Amino acid sequence: MSSIPEAQRSVLSTPHVPSRFSRVLRNLLGNQGGLTGVFLVTLVFVCAIFAPWISPHDPTAGNILNRLDPPAWMAGGNPTFPLGTDPVGRDLLSRIIFGSRISLYIGLLSTLLSVIIGLPAGLLAGYFGGLVDDVIMRIADVFFAFPFILFAILVLALFGPGVNNLVLVLGISGWAGLARVVRSQVLVLKELDYVKAASTYGATPGGVILRHLLPNVWGIVLVVSTLNIGINILLTSALSFLGLGLDPIIPDWGGMIASGQLYMTTAWWVDAFPGIALMLTVLGFNLVGDWIRDVVDPTMSR
Repeated sequence: MSSIPEAQRSVLSTPHVPSRFSRVLRNLLGNQGGLTGVFLVTLVFVCAIFAPWISPHDPTAGNILNRLDPPAWMAGGNPTFPLGTDPVGRDLLSRIIFGSRISLYIGLLSTLLSVIIGLPAGLLAGYFGGLVDDVIMRIADVFFAFPFILFAILVLALFGPGVNNLVLVLGISGWAGLARVVRSQVLVLKELDYVKAASTYGATPGGVILRHLLPNVWGIVLVVSTLNIGINILLTSALSFLGLGLDPIIPDWGGMIASGQLYMTTAWWVDAFPGIALMLTVLGFNLVGDWIRDVVDPTMSR
């Protein structure tokens, strides 16, 4: 006869269920792309947060005597400017570090604005259908049909360039895609038995949306939003490159690339390093988005 009481035997025989955090962490450690993405995104955030302390120089202060100095490891390079200087003698490394601030600010806020508009629109269109769905989706079609660059030119011409206006342009232009994704998810979810049962037993439409639909679409919203941050950072740089974005004195990767386009054959570093920073940042958010997708829906893992 066993000396272990029945209650203790049941406790000892109960399998250990890992927490959600431990499952996510284990998934991340086994995903090389996800690890790379988290590292790159973390690096950008660190640069943005601690820019005043880690930048070797003032990003807006130039010295014409140091104009187009090559990187420190090249002949004629100055160790004071590790990545060289731009056409007006400003330190490239400092401007790249400070450029991460403006890129993240615009990328995060514009994506948040898209979520604020697109998430409720997708929920309402998918749940109610009919006229509500038709109106919301036809408005979304207008945004899909209208070329982004023309919309950006129109808004920035009316209100002028600037950080907040860029956030407005990118946020408003990005809500339609998110709304369609959310709507497609809701169309599937509202046909499930537990959602139908909630409606049958007296739950209000608002209660069904908030308690049963919204929690089940947060995963895909997070995936799309993470990818959109990278897209919006890229679009911000593209608009700045075209002269539609920010004041040239503001450290911005697109503006830095534009300022060096005349020196690509003589001072390649002016274009190359901001371009690499932009590429790695967008790549990082894309990899993180792919990893989050795998966590939210493991059946889509490659």
